[in-house]
Amino acid sequence: MTCMGLLVRVGDWYRLTDKMVVTGCLGAVVVLPLPAGTAQRPSFIEYEKVGYVARGEVALFIVDQINRVFGQRLPEGSFYRIPPTLVHWFDNAGPSDATLMEGLVIGPDWRSWDDFVPSVPLAADWENMSDFKRVHWEWFVDLGQLGLSVSDAPRWLERPPVGLVKTPREVNPVDVPTNQKVPLKTRVACGDGATVMVAERVGTYHSAPHVHSAEQFNLVVGGSNWAYAMGPQGRYFADEAKVGDVFRFPPYSVHWAWCRDGGGSHMVEFHFPGLHGDPDVAKGVVPLRAEDPALEPRTDRSRNLLVDRASVPVAAVEAGTL
Repeated sequence: MTCMGLLVRVGDWYRLTDKMVVTGCLGAVVVLPLPAGTAQRPSFIEYEKVGYVARGEVALFIVDQINRVFGQRLPEGSFYRIPPTLVHWFDNAGPSDATLMEGLVIGPDWRSWDDFVPSVPLAADWENMSDFKRVHWEWFVDLGQLGLSVSDAPRWLERPPVGLVKTPREVNPVDVPTNQKVPLKTRVACGDGATVMVAERVGTYHSAPHVHSAEQFNLVVGGSNWAYAMGPQGRYFADEAKVGDVFRFPPYSVHWAWCRDGGGSHMVEFHFPGLHGDPDVAKGVVPLRAEDPALEPRTDRSRNLLVDRASVPVAAVEAGTL
């Protein structure tokens, strides 16, 4: 893995064996492999998460605020959202490996101790690294403490988290206008603080230089294109992004892309905040919002959250031997 300013080369993303976390100043993206026959431990984080199933099929389970479990199988090409603090996990019980791509909406860095996930910051030479976010580890949860058992998974799959998941058939591609008259077809889903976009650029696609307040991450899953970003005082970034690369455009940086070799490109893109307010994009955006209020924790109030007792040295702390 090599990092060059706004771009990180990871090789073929589908060959990763451990999750890769790439950070910016407003959000972070995660490439998460889930090998066949494996499942995550139930956990929760303080971040809103929007995601895309880039390869394979997985089952998603979500525990709501009153400890009901919702479950749904997500085929390749599905979009999903996990509201902050909800316990959730993915299970890949099938015979094929799967890969998830996720965007994390990072809020204020309120936790003071050093419990950060290893990550790769993608910073331009004109940016201040002190502005960049770090991602905290998740809290693990013992389902038994919630009166739940994974043996009930088949029953949970009969209760889907309506609104938080959209299968490929539910997110239709739309044409986004370009001044070069070269098509850009995209499928877009949004949460509260981010959008996840799957974009197909064909031929010699060349976007017009543009700027937005959103921080943008692009993960290349097919083809290639050159990425350009302009900073202050004439400084700029330019490099060819190929399959397996991740690149970032800082907020308010003038940027554009060009498929110079004529072969087009296929990207999974994350924007923080989301582009669902842009008129050219908004017409095709599918919101990822739950219909059940127990699946949408309010951000203006708190609740008790149980963590796995095995992850807390209760006896040692109480005995004063830690």
